[in-house]
Amino acid sequence: MSFDQLGYDRIDCRFDPADLDGLLAAVAGTRRFDGSLFLTEAEYEADPVHRGTNPRPGRNLAEALDTLIAPLEADAALTGALRRVLGPGYRVMDRKFVVGMPHSEIPAWLRTRIENNNVNNLGAYIRPEYRDMTYFWGIDLHQDLIDWSAREADFITVYVYLEDVGPGDAPLFLLPRSHGLGADIFPHELTLLNRDEALSRYAANGASIEERAVRLTGPAGAVHYWHACLLHGTQPTAGDRRRISLRYLIEMDPQAHDCELARVNAAIPYPLSIDQTRRDLAASGVAVIKGNFVNTQAGLSGG
Repeated sequence: MSFDQLGYDRIDCRFDPADLDGLLAAVAGTRRFDGSLFLTEAEYEADPVHRGTNPRPGRNLAEALDTLIAPLEADAALTGALRRVLGPGYRVMDRKFVVGMPHSEIPAWLRTRIENNNVNNLGAYIRPEYRDMTYFWGIDLHQDLIDWSAREADFITVYVYLEDVGPGDAPLFLLPRSHGLGADIFPHELTLLNRDEALSRYAANGASIEERAVRLTGPAGAVHYWHACLLHGTQPTAGDRRRISLRYLIEMDPQAHDCELARVNAAIPYPLSIDQTRRDLAASGVAVIKGNFVNTQAGLSGG
């Protein structure tokens, strides 16, 4: 089974280990991934900003390290898969580094504030000079349409682990087949049926599925991609080790009517866009709904 059935797949890239090591070393050399990244509580309280803290053009470390990333993007297996899934005229919409921050480096005042949030994007608490990456401490199951109000699911996410990722290193969790229920508002309607087996029921658009979540562990260079409506997330990093990855959003060639994504979308009998993508935030961007379903998952199958 593959992308058309499960909503995700892997790409067996043949990256040169030296290219991966060089890129990771370059990223690691730009800052210390510790408490020095964060504002103090007083600094945050003096000017809390919860919007516009993610990387953007002109403030994106992936732009600065483009020459080191280029050899990875030229991998034949990667480009071949993208042409098959998206068509020959696919376009990169967004590219950035994503960091799963270790529990031990989150300031105590901040852990208290964000405990059990459903989306712990840490950008609001990061010093402005370091906001050229995205930092997470766990994020509940969500669709990548969450940031794209009224946009159709005409893109995929591609995720590249730049270092080995084990069960405690904030690996990605995916809910297979969840893309088949179409676009849905966050937080999603999820019911845990069997914790030991991570079996859950997901309901959206008048339909439901029962599936076991999958945990994507793997070595440096592991690459996976998924549909914009597929539910996915991560638990907080368990130990003292950060997790650095490259994340891409890549859109379909609008002329490629017979590419794999076009065929998958044509087979989904539910809406593929949604005007209101989330209901968990106040106008300021502060979370007003607590709870994190992905943290209830236990017996996840490996990846």
